[in-house]
Amino acid sequence: MAESKFMLLYDDVQNHLEVIDDKEEREIISLYLKYLKSGLAKDGKLVTERIKKLSVKRKRPISTSNISLFEGAADFCGRKTRFENCSYTTGSATDEKLRPLLRAGNETAIELVLIYSGAVSLDGAEATSIQEYQELIRTEFPDKLKKIQLKNKAFFKARPINWVEGG
Repeated sequence: MAESKFMLLYDDVQNHLEVIDDKEEREIISLYLKYLKSGLAKDGKLVTERIKKLSVKRKRPISTSNISLFEGAADFCGRKTRFENCSYTTGSATDEKLRPLLRAGNETAIELVLIYSGAVSLDGAEATSIQEYQELIRTEFPDKLKKIQLKNKAFFKARPINWVEGG
C-alpha cells in the first residue's frame, strides 16, 4: 500500500526543518504536523500555546512565510521536498486532517483556528483559506466560540480575532 500524501509531507517536513531559519517557527510547524498526525488534544494544545507565546513575544502578528497552516508556506514548500511544485502543502494537510475535527466540533481544533486567527498576519491565500473554517465556527459552534474567547480573554484583547469576511 502506498504511503499517504499526508505521511509523505509529514516525513519531508520533519526531515527538512532546517530550511526554516527561525527555531520557534520550526517548532510550531513540526508540532502542528504532529497534531494532525495524532489528532490528540494534548498535541493541539501544545501548538496553540506555542503560537500564543510567539505572538506575544514578537509583539506583532506572526508572518505566514514559514507558518502557513491553512494554505502552504511559500518559503518552505518547493525546497528539498517531494512536493516541489507545492501540490500537497500544510494547507492540504489541514483540509484532510483538521477540517473533520472542526466539523465534529472538536474544541481543541476550534481553539487552534481562533488563536491562529488572532496571532498570524492573515492575507492573500491564507485569509481565503481560513475564512471557511472561521465561518464554520461562527455558525455551527457559537457556544464553543464564546467559551474559547472567555478562556483566552487577555490574549484576544491584545490580538483580536481577524475575522475574514467574504468577498
